[in-house]
This record gives sequence, C-alpha cells and structure tokens, in this order.
Amino acid sequence: MIHFIPLSTQKMKPGGAAAMGNFDGVHLGHQALLQALRALPGPRGVILFEPHPKERFCTPAEAPRRIFLLADKLKVLQEMGLDYVLLIHFSQTFSQWTPEQFIHTILHNKLGLKALVVGPDFRFGCQRQGAREDIEKAGIFVHQVPFLIADQERVSSTLIRASLLQGNFKQVQQLLGHGYTVTGKVLHGLKRGRTLGFPTLNMGLRPNMLLAGVYAVKIKGLGDAILYGVANVGRRPSLNPLVHPLLEVHIFDYHQEVYGQRVSIEFIAKLRDEKKFASLPELVVQIAQDVIHAKQELKCPIR
Repeated sequence: MIHFIPLSTQKMKPGGAAAMGNFDGVHLGHQALLQALRALPGPRGVILFEPHPKERFCTPAEAPRRIFLLADKLKVLQEMGLDYVLLIHFSQTFSQWTPEQFIHTILHNKLGLKALVVGPDFRFGCQRQGAREDIEKAGIFVHQVPFLIADQERVSSTLIRASLLQGNFKQVQQLLGHGYTVTGKVLHGLKRGRTLGFPTLNMGLRPNMLLAGVYAVKIKGLGDAILYGVANVGRRPSLNPLVHPLLEVHIFDYHQEVYGQRVSIEFIAKLRDEKKFASLPELVVQIAQDVIHAKQELKCPIR
C-alpha cells in the first residue's frame, strides 16, 4: 500500500520536509511548491497518491484524464533534485483514514517530518476533513504556497488538460515549463506498419490518457541525437481495432530494431484526429501526407 521510492543517493533520516498532492504534469504551479520545498533543510520528498483520488470515487468518464504516466512524473521529480517519493495506493480502505491516522502513520511514523509544503486548497483525510491547522497542532510546520497565475489564469492541471485536448502544445509547454513527453518501453506489434512502408515503434498507454490522434513528435533515448517522426495515438480503427489505445511512432529515416528499449516521445503539434479509412491504399496516402505535414511542423527537410 505504501512504497518508498528513492530519487537520490542521500540517506533517508527522520525529519526533513515534503510536499503532498497529485502533481499531475508537475506544472509551473507544482514547481513553485517544489521550489519552496527545496529551500527547507533535511531530506526533501513528495507524497503522491496512485490512483488519483477522484478515480476512486468517480466513474471512468468523470475521473480526470491523466496528463502524465507515473513513470514520467517520477522522472521530472527526480530531475528537480528531490530525494524521495512516498507513493501511497489510494484504496477504499485508505480513503477512510481519519486526519489523525494519516498524521500519525505517514507524517510522524513513516517520515518523521518537520515541515510540509502545500497549496491554498489543501485538505486531507476521510471526506477531506483534515486541514493545515491539524498538522500544525501535531508539531509539523506547514508552509503554504499561493496559486501561480499566468495570463490572468491560475496554472492548473485542469487548464493543461483542456489545452492538450485542443492540441495546443505551445500553451501546454508554457504551463508545464517543459515539453509534453510520454516515456515507455518499445513493444512488439503486428508489424503491419512495415508492410505499409511506414514501420513504427509501439508503446502501450493507459486508457484515460489525454492523447488521441496524429501528432508531430521528437524521439529521445535512441542514442545521443534527437530523432523526429509522426505518431498515431488510438485504437487503430483501419487495422485490427484495439481495445486499449496504442502509441505508434514512425521515425523518419530510421530502420533499427529497438524492442525493449525505453524511449521518450515529445509531442510538438497535433496534425489531425484518428479516423477509419475505407481501404489500405487510402490509409497509406494519408500517412504519406501526415509525414509531410509533420516534417513541416518540425522544420525537417522534406525528401
């Protein structure tokens, strides 16, 4: 139920400080919390909940769709210089914990915290009954960081989700402070892309991710150079429709097999929605047009 994930070589000692939340996207507002956290002494970490608490109480259609996979979230947190992540499985049992249980079990016994960094809307415990004052009464200093405002809007995961659904990756990058990236292992597929003249790398995705359609992308992790390509995210309606969405990436002028390797796909621009084609020749013509469009977006030579 509780997993301690070290992000650095620093030895964990009682004390230190932590921030708590979902940190979906680790956007600029989250980064403001983490900046305040890094100014505090001792080991510094983040308390995360998986799955998102709203996924426990909402229907799949109502639950917030993921900006980041957990692996991408952990990668960004590590890059920000944190020492650990305490990952708590948000089960039905855990959702019934009182604020007192959480303070005693997690903040005192598990982490021995001296300080906690939170946002203005911070609540915790069963039915969100716990507040900042409960933690301060338990002898833990609470540092509250105000919301971050950009262009007269609060920087939030909700705003980023809306931008992703609109395919506005420029705004997404501004709100995240970094490119929108999905990381995963290259899987074996049916190799239908090869027969069509457009071989692809395949990666699995969670069903509730925000991506759907065809995108211009950058690929990192296959050597030192950044590679470029076109990606399809969806259920492949024209070729053996899938139950769960798949990320398929065609890399320009690249012919090596890299099954099992971890790669990062950065999304630069949305080209179109996924659609079903009446025939394979129609699909091939469209993919060729997508390649040209993607190269234009990525400013790659068109050959």
